[in-house]
Amino acid sequence: MSKQRWPGGYVHLQANGEQLFIIERRVRGHRFHVSTRCHTLRGAMKQLERFEANPGAYAPEGEAPEQGLVLTAELLLAFHDWQLQKGNTRKHANEMVSRLADWTEDLRGRDLRQLSLRDDVKPALERRGTSRAHRIIALKAFFGWLRKERHLLTSAQDCTLDLPVPQASPAKHRRRKAVALETVRAAAAGLAPAYRDMLVVLAGTGWHVTELERFVRHPESELVYARREDTLAVLTTRHKGGELTRTPVNDGEVLAAAERLKARGELPRRANEALKSACRAAAVPPFTFGVMRHTVATWAVERGGVPAQVAEFLGHKDARTTRRFYTDVAVPTVPVPLPSLTTGG
Repeated sequence: MSKQRWPGGYVHLQANGEQLFIIERRVRGHRFHVSTRCHTLRGAMKQLERFEANPGAYAPEGEAPEQGLVLTAELLLAFHDWQLQKGNTRKHANEMVSRLADWTEDLRGRDLRQLSLRDDVKPALERRGTSRAHRIIALKAFFGWLRKERHLLTSAQDCTLDLPVPQASPAKHRRRKAVALETVRAAAAGLAPAYRDMLVVLAGTGWHVTELERFVRHPESELVYARREDTLAVLTTRHKGGELTRTPVNDGEVLAAAERLKARGELPRRANEALKSACRAAAVPPFTFGVMRHTVATWAVERGGVPAQVAEFLGHKDARTTRRFYTDVAVPTVPVPLPSLTTGG
């Protein structure tokens, strides 16, 4: 009995009387003999179209769906290692991964490519309530890494691109963090040399402590001697966001302290404990190395620095950041001509 034919091959008559459409073709010298798992000509023709598009990959059940991109421990470990490689401190990398661990729970195995800012991310932030800015920073950094470094996301799939980071309220409105110059000098006098060098460099650059640590530890961080009239050297380090920060130095003491720390290769341990102990010995209010960036900015504006210039020196991406934090410092730095109400001028 001859086989019943159809455009893709032949029809097999099963024991129960149903027709089963079989693809039987020879393509580029290879013989294909595969069931469509279809019992109607209409369904079989659709399968034949799929087969002809890619015979070698054809499967009647369809292509396996692409595996979802899920926030896993393996991805978090890779993200952690990448942060260390780009120069972030282990403490910072640990904190970022710790915040992302909460997202692992919040997103519950969801495909990161399919997330919605409105339906997934924002509700999770509302449920957590606290540390909103830190959670957003961690998530945006992670998605940026997936997109730019691992190429596992496209911009269209990154739901965090339109997620703004909440602006911090001006630090001076919460509490005055800037330290008086006399207090810093008194504490510096009682510090051991390595701790004093830390304080001198931070006071001369306005860096974050993490930027100083990267300058000291990493070979890519440079100290380039300029020997111009207004600049002795330029110190280069990497910001936590990944971009390079270049800071001019025109104070010989700052340059010498930077040279000693760079030669040392690491910052001294328990630095804040040593600084607070020096403050107690000098009978001045205690402070930490972490407030020196804010302190330097305040000193600069109080001494007449134009906010745009201070912003450039500190590496603020937007001068409005500087203005927002130091609007209540001293007097306006740029006078403008105004008419007098008491004279005819």
